[in-house]
Amino acid sequence: MAENTTVKIDGKDYELETLPIDIQNAIIARSEIQKSKVRHDVELEKIAVLTDYYNKKIKDGLEKIDGSKSESSD
Repeated sequence: MAENTTVKIDGKDYELETLPIDIQNAIIARSEIQKSKVRHDVELEKIAVLTDYYNKKIKDGLEKIDGSKSESSD
């Protein structure tokens, strides 16, 4: 026999399977949204790291160009 899933809401435990289906669906939807938020947060962290990487690459590349121009103009 399968065990019932228990959820805690506002400090009170509920057996998910005993709640009305619309509440079960809302709890499941909320859970999926929370998981999605975590995935999006991770993606935003990746974007920040890649943005920093490309900013540095651009800066380093421009420094090489600026350095080579100033050396050749002497």
